[in-house]
Amino acid sequence: MITLKTRATKTARTISWSEFKKGKIVEQSRLSFTPTTVIPDVLNDMILMCAQIDPEFKIKMLIPNSFTTASLDFTISGQGFQVTCSRRLVRGLFPFNPIAAECGGNYDVIFSIEATGDLSRQLENAISKHAYEE
Repeated sequence: MITLKTRATKTARTISWSEFKKGKIVEQSRLSFTPTTVIPDVLNDMILMCAQIDPEFKIKMLIPNSFTTASLDFTISGQGFQVTCSRRLVRGLFPFNPIAAECGGNYDVIFSIEATGDLSRQLENAISKHAYEE
């Protein structure tokens, strides 16, 4: 198992919060009247890499974000791999800035990668440019 802590730099996508809780990624406008959540760039890179490896990949929500917390945990699993993703709001002066959660660059994402063979290296390479140590 490989664990990497990464720093996001921007928002890659805004998606439907209720559909994401069901394991589906549905693009949504920030101007929508339904709840949305942001996918930071580094998290989007991982989702895209998993889709390349296994187009039938599944997302399972472990701990969804809510109106009181921006943190969320979920897994991406496919043929020969499972990636646990933990998104944490660490920048943006929240709670003094109530819209801090709407900016993907305010998040760190922790990935735990379990994969067989060369898949582990592929998944690690997809996000290694964002990795850092404290």
